[in-house]
Amino acid sequence: MHKPSDNLPFFSIITVVFNAEQHIEYTIQSVIEQNHANYEYIVIDGGSLDQTLAIIDKYRDKIDLLVSEADRGIYDAMNKGIQLAKGEYINFINAGDAFYDKHTLQEIYLATAKADNQRKIDIVHGKVVNVSAEEPKYGYEVGKPVSKCSLFLSMPMCHQTMFTRRDVFDKVGLYPLERKDGALYEWLIAYYMQKQSFAAILFIPRRIAFYLLGGYSWRAMQSISRERLATAKKYFTLKYRLYNYVRHTLILLKAKVLAILIRYRLLRKYRRIKYRLINLR
Repeated sequence: MHKPSDNLPFFSIITVVFNAEQHIEYTIQSVIEQNHANYEYIVIDGGSLDQTLAIIDKYRDKIDLLVSEADRGIYDAMNKGIQLAKGEYINFINAGDAFYDKHTLQEIYLATAKADNQRKIDIVHGKVVNVSAEEPKYGYEVGKPVSKCSLFLSMPMCHQTMFTRRDVFDKVGLYPLERKDGALYEWLIAYYMQKQSFAAILFIPRRIAFYLLGGYSWRAMQSISRERLATAKKYFTLKYRLYNYVRHTLILLKAKVLAILIRYRLLRKYRRIKYRLINLR
């Protein structure tokens, strides 16, 4: 197994945050309660104007590096974190999100170490539990092994569950800032186009993280879809470009339906019908 230097951490856990005083403590606590100690914790704040920095300061002795300055958006902040990271694998657990339990990092470490004895692992990912922002809470679990079909037609993994080997960013590059909302998707496509294989991607059939719905990706649904369509035009064959045009049309229709549900206060009822309530712990 490839091992990092003794004085370097195995994981770099990065939290990107901006004006999230209601959620940042929950996220920080989920990181510092981990029973695997070989990680560094980096917080990239976008120059918050609320009480976010005051809350972060309560845990300053648990945070290895804090950067607070204006940025050009979430992926610019994430790129800053990548460039500062020293760990073997990088994970983003942003404000409002959390690791599923205190054993998460240890189980990722053991699974990666076991797999690395057989092949070099570039990306480890698992299941995410999407959680509603409003009461009563509901949640639903998603996550499965990535395939060409799932990659070319959807976002096949959630960045909260992804642990990416740091040197992969040296080969593929940082997240492309010309994609404001779909940078992670284009980065994954660029990775696949270089590798032409999923052999170095390891799926762990375990819940890795909670993702708070109502956050950045949920609000930017239409924009994300448009940018994924642009990525499809750039990289895909005609067949998959056509599939993505259809998919984009359906997402625009979905957005209109959601707007109607919100207007008539039916969104919560719709969600409770669509998603099975689960035990969030």
